[in-house]
Amino acid sequence: MSSPQLDNLTPGARTPLQRYWRFYWPLSFMSVAMFSGRLVQNWVLLHYEAGERELAVFALALALFNPFRATLAFAPQLANVLVRGPKSFRASLTFLVSTSLVFSVPILLLAWTPLGPLIVPALYNVSDADIRLILLYLRYL
Repeated sequence: MSSPQLDNLTPGARTPLQRYWRFYWPLSFMSVAMFSGRLVQNWVLLHYEAGERELAVFALALALFNPFRATLAFAPQLANVLVRGPKSFRASLTFLVSTSLVFSVPILLLAWTPLGPLIVPALYNVSDADIRLILLYLRYL
């Protein structure tokens, strides 16, 4: 069974598998690139003085940041599948802006206001020095 949308995206592909692969390979390539980037990032953190601590603290900051990142991770797929005209563009943009605000405002409050040093200890049982480092990484993310 052929999909008109997929046919338009993959000119020259003859079989459904070829059409699918021509659509899918950029997505899979980006997944591999993101995973590889995380490995390099972890390698760098482990080579700092007290690398185990750096890696653990970064993981805690990343856990706080993940809801925001997860929301944006699917933005390209949303655009590829749903945006087919001005009306769907506006709906997708409204969704992305709304969800970005819902997740970014709490992260900004944690990272940049006095709320962060109050809330992070309630979430994680870590030292004051680790709290400061978590908030610093959260600012960088």
